[in-house]
Amino acid sequence: MGSKQINEGYQGKAKVEISTLLLAQLINSGALTGHNCRCLDNNARGTFWESMLNLSIHLTTNLKSTGEIK
Repeated sequence: MGSKQINEGYQGKAKVEISTLLLAQLINSGALTGHNCRCLDNNARGTFWESMLNLSIHLTTNLKSTGEIK
């Protein structure tokens, strides 16, 4: 089975199962962004939103501490 056979069946997409901790780490590091995520199950969706909220809180806190926003 070559890569051409694999990619033809899934149109260049792969579905994987990873831990929610790893998913959160990928999102928090910027390695995985929201537009890369589709068809999330409830656990993945919750982890995604929690990670996005945490990033937003940290960004706001950092901007306040540097005086860029009040």
